[in-house]
This record gives sequence, C-alpha cells and structure tokens, in this order.
Amino acid sequence: MTVWPSATDYQAALQHPAQAFRDPLLQAARAETNRMGVPRARSGQFAIVYKLVNGIDAKAVRVFRDPQADRQERYRAVSDHVGQARPRGLVGFAYDPQGIRVVGQWYPVLVMDWVSGPSLAEWMGERVRLRETERLGQMSHRWARLVAELQAARVAHGDLQHDNVLVVRDAPVLVDYDGMCVPQLVGLEALEHGKPAYQHPRRREERLSLTVDHFAAWAILLGLRAVADDPSLWEAFVSATGNENVLFTEADHLDPERSALWQRLLAARSPKVRGWARQLRACLPDQPFHVIPAFQPETEPALPQTKPVVRSPEPPPGPVIWTRSATVIPTPNPGPRPAPTPLPLATTGTALEGPASGYPPAGGEDFGAIFDEVVIDTVFPPVGDGNTVLEASLFEPLRAACRLVPPDWDAIHNLATQPPLVNHSAPGDLTPVL
Repeated sequence: MTVWPSATDYQAALQHPAQAFRDPLLQAARAETNRMGVPRARSGQFAIVYKLVNGIDAKAVRVFRDPQADRQERYRAVSDHVGQARPRGLVGFAYDPQGIRVVGQWYPVLVMDWVSGPSLAEWMGERVRLRETERLGQMSHRWARLVAELQAARVAHGDLQHDNVLVVRDAPVLVDYDGMCVPQLVGLEALEHGKPAYQHPRRREERLSLTVDHFAAWAILLGLRAVADDPSLWEAFVSATGNENVLFTEADHLDPERSALWQRLLAARSPKVRGWARQLRACLPDQPFHVIPAFQPETEPALPQTKPVVRSPEPPPGPVIWTRSATVIPTPNPGPRPAPTPLPLATTGTALEGPASGYPPAGGEDFGAIFDEVVIDTVFPPVGDGNTVLEASLFEPLRAACRLVPPDWDAIHNLATQPPLVNHSAPGDLTPVL
C-alpha cells in the first residue's frame, strides 16, 4: 500500500521543481516561497495549492491530501467535457495522474491557470465602503450570465461560495473544481457538499447532478442585488456581525422564521429582490431539494458576451473605433456612404433625465447597467477579427432608448443593426481608441 505524502513531503519536493514534476514548464518554474524560503502552501479541505512561476506565466498546482480511487476518472471527465467549449468564468486546467514525484513515488496534480483578484466578499465590502452601488448592480448581471453560461455548457461547479469566486477586472471567475459535475458524473456520490451558508439544508443528501448549484447561485445573486439596492444590509449583516459570507449564514437557512435577514429581504424596496427572496425562502428549511427553483432570474435578455472594455463616458464628436489592439489606429476614410435611415425613438415609457442616483431606478432597470451590458455588448463588438466603426449620430438615440423605463428593446435592436459599419483588421485585446 502506497503511503500518501504529507504536507511537509510536498513542500520538500517543491523546493526542487526540476526533479519533482513531469511537465517541462513546471520543471523550469519556481515555487512562491514565504519569508523562510519554504514553498508557500494554501491549504484546503481536500488539497494544498502552490503557486509556480515561469517568467510571466503562473500556475496553481493542487496536490492532494489523501487518495481517492475515482478522482482520476472524475477529473478526466470534467477536463474532456469542459475542454470542448470552456465557459468564460472558468480557468484553464489539466489533471495529471502522475504529475509530481514525492519521495520516489508519482502522485496526481491538478494544474490551473493562476488567477489574481479579491474574493467576491472582499470585493463587495470595498464597493459598499465606497458606495459604488452601480458596480454592485452590474456584478449581479454578470453573475447571472456566468451561471447561465455554465448551465448552457451543462456544467455544475458544486461549491459556489465567496472564496471560490474571484473578481478580475470586475468580472467573476470561478476557482476550485473539486466538486464539479458534468453529464458523465451525474448520479455519483458528491465528494463535497459546499459551504453551508450557501447551500440548502438538504444538500448533503444529494448525489452529483447538474442542478446542485441552483440554491447557491440564487443566494449569491440575491446578496449582490439586495446590497446594490440597500448597502445597509451589508453593514448590518456582514460588517457588524463579522460574517464572512455574502449576507447569508447557515442559521438563516436552518431557521428562516427567526432570521432578521430574511425579513429585510422579503420587505426590500426592489420588486426583484422581494420576488427572488420569496422563491428561495419558500424552499426552506426542510423542503425537498428538488423544489429549489431553477436558476432563471431573467434579469436581462440573453446578450452576446465580450471581454471587459474601457469606455468613454461621453459620445465623441466623430466615429467611435473599437480596436483589438492597444495601438492607436487613425480613423479610416471609407469614402462616401449613404446616411443611416432615420429611426423613430420609442414613444412609450418614461424618459430618465440622467443616470439614476440610486440602484435601481424606481419601477425599472438600471440605465447604467443597460447601456454598458446592452449597447456596448450588442453594438460595439468587432466584426470578425477587426474593428467596428459606429457613427456618432447613433450614439444619442441608443442612449435615449436605454433611458426609457422599461427600455425600448425593439428600438435598441433596430439601432444596433443600422449601417454604416466598417471592418478594419487589427489583432489584439478589445480596447477602445477614440
């Protein structure tokens, strides 16, 4: 019987990467160390994580505390499934059943791209401190879209909670895939059951399925949107109590009748927060797991996904050029073009005088989130591998359509498909050049 390595054994091996790893890239890397010069370990329930750096590239190397007979097959199934079309919000990873040599024996490793960023709870706390409620509201939209992408890819994370959600350039990124489920793993015993503050009380009775994330996804979305609407919730139920989670504690789920938080959420001023709270509260504390509502918040229509972009707050005097290069590209002269067909603006709804001072505006969606997530994502994505030029004359009508409560989606769609669009080749990241 093979003796499994201890944490000390792993640390000793990592001091000599060239001898420890099979992967040539890891052999040439160095482990991040503490002040004593010992590889810095980040310990979890099932694994220990080390950071290895090779030039500008960094990897998270997960080594395991104990053997699990079916771990290899689970990671291989997840890797095969996710590798076909990895949803954004998941990092690249590879499982090697014989990746590290410790005391003369080979053991498995999981190598993932290293992601740097605050946890979701840390990021939320800073936004509350700075009263950046609009960014909190935008994060709720991005969270809903991330979960929707996971569902479309038939992937369940298995342990959605604040420490497993890092915020990178205001976008949520998921880490720790030990409990992940893909179709090939449905029905197997779960290796972990998630953090209780984010899980239904009956989660421990459940085997792996593609629906195990529903409750946790709702809890996080509800926390984000509720705090965006009323930051005093964070101050009362997180800051003042030493709670490390996104609003909820395990006690809130086990005894919702006595939970002051549930009372506040059910009486929230936002209709969406009240509605979501009613749905989630109705399945507590001891309803069967299958009654948890499917995660379909419908916070906004399905939208094309793009990388985060930097935007100019005001319309420029000429065409706006969105290029895939950080290099400034001169405005092209495409020659004479017919003027765009005038479009009638929406005549229904109430026009807002400007961006709402609170989030969301009374009775409607948040203008800032709609303009960012709808107009930028729908109108400005580059054509093919090049750039899109948007006539400045369309900028104001688009903004006006977004300011209506509710937004005039038909007008937005019509404006978004208007000519003229000119394609220009320029490789690189999506970056605006004015």
